[in-house]
Amino acid sequence: MEERLLQEVLRQLESLQIKNNNFSKMIREKYINLGTSYDMEPYVDVIEPYYYIRMCERRNIIIEHRTKDIKLTAYIILEDFLFKYEWNNLEDRYKWQIDSQQIITEKLKEHFEQFDVEYKEWFSKGLSIMSKLDQS
Repeated sequence: MEERLLQEVLRQLESLQIKNNNFSKMIREKYINLGTSYDMEPYVDVIEPYYYIRMCERRNIIIEHRTKDIKLTAYIILEDFLFKYEWNNLEDRYKWQIDSQQIITEKLKEHFEQFDVEYKEWFSKGLSIMSKLDQS
């Protein structure tokens, strides 16, 4: 299941103009079967037949959502990964300005427009790990 999840994430990333040979390693190390993560960063534990989308604070799980939906799980990973990717590539002069969040949101919107239709819909609805995943 871990490999299927990784392949789904990478399949979506291939549709973007951004290329990085380390994406596979980065996704695997940052998001899949960590057991814990940095504060307020999503990760996924795979315990067949479910994906457990989790977020911790001070090593305590504060959000957990169990699903069999590989695309929903991949979406949560993509949303966080692409936000960090865009933040890291944002010019320093923009990083601490009030509109930096808007700049990144516009870039994310462009990215999600290139993904499968479910991803576009979830992004347009503002679905995130912090929102009610059960409403998806």
